[in-house]
Amino acid sequence: MPLALGCSVAISAACHPPPYDLDAAFKPVQWGAVEDEPGQLYSHCTFTSKESKEPETSVQYA
Repeated sequence: MPLALGCSVAISAACHPPPYDLDAAFKPVQWGAVEDEPGQLYSHCTFTSKESKEPETSVQYA
């Protein structure tokens, strides 16, 4: 996970899993790029117990 320094928006985004990631607190998690909903325009990077991809430097994340 890149250093977010004091950016509360980046820290908040990293701590909000996708809505379909239920009971993540009880499972192993990883940090990466996820889609909140299929077909969504932007992905975001967060901790999740679901599948995630390595973020790409050429992609903008919400």
